[in-house]
Amino acid sequence: MRLLLVDDEDVQGTKQQVVHAETSTGALQPMAQLGDIANRHSALLPLDTVTSLGGIPVEIDNWGVDVAYSGTQKCLSCQPGLSPLSISERARKVLRTRQSKVANWYLDLSMIEGHWGDARSYHHTTPISMNIALRKALRLIHEERFASPFRPAPRQCRTVMGWVAGTRP
Repeated sequence: MRLLLVDDEDVQGTKQQVVHAETSTGALQPMAQLGDIANRHSALLPLDTVTSLGGIPVEIDNWGVDVAYSGTQKCLSCQPGLSPLSISERARKVLRTRQSKVANWYLDLSMIEGHWGDARSYHHTTPISMNIALRKALRLIHEERFASPFRPAPRQCRTVMGWVAGTRP
């Protein structure tokens, strides 16, 4: 990420995407360091937490993540169909000051912000039963985590990363 932000003048520190974890390889990004790099370059930091949210710590505020999104069907162990989303105030400001209209109504976060905010404008029919299921899944995760806190990355992850680096741990 550092090379992309420093060496690519076309990027100007605004365009990158980070996938927090990858289940098939066991990869886990060093988010504290990536957050520092993005912050030094005044870059927004979007983070895909589809395979990590609910399974390992996701410290959105501590890492300086501006947009984080997930899915309910992976580590949250909930029915598929919802996409938890977190947007920092900095990212919301960018959204509010954009010069062009969002090309896709379905993905227009400014309209979704109006739907969930004080305006309560219509964007979609809220899937109440899915929200109740997500609440239950989050409660179960919360109860489990206090019984047995998150553990460090498994041995398999270190083994795969060793192979990628050309060494075997």
